[in-house]
Amino acid sequence: KPDPYEVYEKSRAIYESRQQMPPRTAYRADSSGPDYRELDVYLRRQESGFGFRILGGDEPGQPILIGAIITMGAADRDGRLRPGDELVYVDGILVTGKSHRYVIDLMHNAARNGHVSLTVRRKVLCIGGPCSENGRSPGSVSTHHSSPRSDFAGHPNSTQA
Repeated sequence: KPDPYEVYEKSRAIYESRQQMPPRTAYRADSSGPDYRELDVYLRRQESGFGFRILGGDEPGQPILIGAIITMGAADRDGRLRPGDELVYVDGILVTGKSHRYVIDLMHNAARNGHVSLTVRRKVLCIGGPCSENGRSPGSVSTHHSSPRSDFAGHPNSTQA
């Protein structure tokens, strides 16, 4: 059975190669299931780090997820990352299917550089009404750049970035 992430990446590459200006937000063409949106986020490191925890990657092929967003950290101030977002790229390096340790090493390198560029994948649910992302309705998005909190922090393979 083909790996769904490989199929997604290949189809995205083909789609973007046919566009004059490749979109940085992509939607899956299959409308029978949940759609996904990709989002690029650039963060500058603060004294406390990038301001989020990293979960997953415990077993081969397990996704790497954004865990808790640290209050007043770089990710919280930026306001775009949400708990449950799947990490796809770190500084242009594909992390899908990689180990937790591998991603943490990439984040440590980014911390030494003082900034990181992330691409995350988020489910967009459209069930008989306005679409919501990771269970939030469009009307619940705050203009104060706050992010929902999560108790993912207690996850055994949770590392603060």
